[in-house]
Amino acid sequence: MTVFYIDDYPDEAIADCSAGGQDATESVEFWIDKLDFTVPADEARTCLKGYGAWDADELADDEENAKRFFWIMMGSFSEWDGTDDSPCGSDIFCTD
Repeated sequence: MTVFYIDDYPDEAIADCSAGGQDATESVEFWIDKLDFTVPADEARTCLKGYGAWDADELADDEENAKRFFWIMMGSFSEWDGTDDSPCGSDIFCTD
């Protein structure tokens, strides 16, 4: 299991990749490259499979999975209200 922490990511990255109602593809690609973000391929695949939004063929693409994972993680970070009892979002994101 890999753990990612909100403090390791710029506020601008979180905002750019989690704006509601907007296609964040370009922002996700930009920030993944800028931050040299990686996630273990098998862990990302397992995590994403749990969402039920992608089929086996789609989940076979490790590069796209990293983008999907990063996007979901940024969304979780953006919803965190800064408290330990936040009703949604979190300051950490795990592959498990």
